[in-house]
Amino acid sequence: MARSSRLLSHSPARWKATPWKPKPLPPLDEAAPPPQQEAGLGCQSALQPSLAPGKADLREKATTAGRSYEALQLWLVLVTLGVSLAIAVGVALVYSPAVAANYLLGAIVGVVYLRMLGRGVAELGKSRSRLGVTRLALFVGLIVLATQVKSLQILPIFLGFMTYKVTLLIYLVQTLTRLSSSA
Repeated sequence: MARSSRLLSHSPARWKATPWKPKPLPPLDEAAPPPQQEAGLGCQSALQPSLAPGKADLREKATTAGRSYEALQLWLVLVTLGVSLAIAVGVALVYSPAVAANYLLGAIVGVVYLRMLGRGVAELGKSRSRLGVTRLALFVGLIVLATQVKSLQILPIFLGFMTYKVTLLIYLVQTLTRLSSSA
């Protein structure tokens, strides 16, 4: 007994606090400005439309990226609906149509949540500086509704709401598979 208590003891001799001192940062080297900028203008020259080369190319890339993001959002919503319907049919066959209806209610609110998340992310750099919490209020409202109405069940609604995460995992596996096959 004495041996085990000695192993677990935290004696001051074993655990000694040492003062921490941060290391000083190395000095910054004076770097020459990039060749496209003049020495006195700094970052302002890149912001001026007359001096920024290829501004039309940047707009074209931005619209292409926007279309790609919209296509991804649509794909995520459609796959989430498909996965939700397939799971709901399985739940209706195994359990009951009432449990499947609860699952579908949660899945529909999950799709609405996913759409709100997608719109919030799309606006993040343009008109918003951070994501809001209204989506969380949607989830909390759904759970409060499930606790107050006797015919609703919390677990199927919660699992239906989380179905959009299954779709995100499907997208992740597809992307990783595509990347590993191209490399």
